Amino acid sequence: MIIKNEISELERFQTEFAVFAKQQGISTTTAQEVQVVFEDLLANIVFYAFDDGEEHEIEISMEVTRNGLMFTVVDDGLPFNPLEAEKPDLTLGLQEREIGGLGIHLVLNLMDEITYNRRDNQNILVLTKSID
Repeated sequence: MIIKNEISELERFQTEFAVFAKQQGISTTTAQEVQVVFEDLLANIVFYAFDDGEEHEIEISMEVTRNGLMFTVVDDGLPFNPLEAEKPDLTLGLQEREIGGLGIHLVLNLMDEITYNRRDNQNILVLTKSID
């Protein structure tokens, strides 16, 4: 599926994923975890990946493989490798922590495998989630 870099598109992805998850017999818990991941991931792409004020497309593919659910997210935004992002210090209290970073932490912990590549001026993120 292809969505635009508009926050309103998140709901369209969530709806399409819910249908896909139901068709594939994916558990409610797994589906909810994936929806949390994509809410953060897509919001970050929409808000931070593009600095030109233009409309862009974000391509998302999803499939069931023998290893579980596999998602590929491709955008032509600014280079950003979430695997290299600074990890939040979870030992600090809420008032002591810097803002940001928890979403990426959540994504990394809810998915089982994540790879990032930058190719042809595109960010390519592949996420895998084991399913029951």
